[in-house]
Amino acid sequence: MNPKKIVVSSKSNLILKYGNKFDSIDTLLKKLVSADAKKSVDTTIVYIDDKTSTKAAGITAVKSITARNCKKAIDDLYKKHSPAYLMIFGAQDVFPFVEIINPAGGDDDETVPSDLPYACEAGYSTSINAFTGPTRVVGRLPDI
Repeated sequence: MNPKKIVVSSKSNLILKYGNKFDSIDTLLKKLVSADAKKSVDTTIVYIDDKTSTKAAGITAVKSITARNCKKAIDDLYKKHSPAYLMIFGAQDVFPFVEIINPAGGDDDETVPSDLPYACEAGYSTSINAFTGPTRVVGRLPDI
């Protein structure tokens, strides 16, 4: 059985950012799927705000791209598919980080943007204490 990889992103945010160039991005992601297949990795692209994409993946499409909704969609994908890898495609304006309350006292930054919650089974939270045991392989390929 080949390992599974899921690439997640927001179709609406990619279209908003790139307009008619979205099709080129989608084509490049599909080339990634083909390249992974040659390496015996089964890769699926899921746009979590697209009903066709999420229906094929067996989850419910999110109505808005928020950190809370993105976290739930990733949790649902892990429960449904148990992928070996998950890749977030897009920078924070495409797929948001979860804003964790900064545990460092005396720092000017009240929150720390993080993908750590996506790598953990715990539900959505802004507390770092909820995410002390990552069990998922999650990476991000930012865009421009």
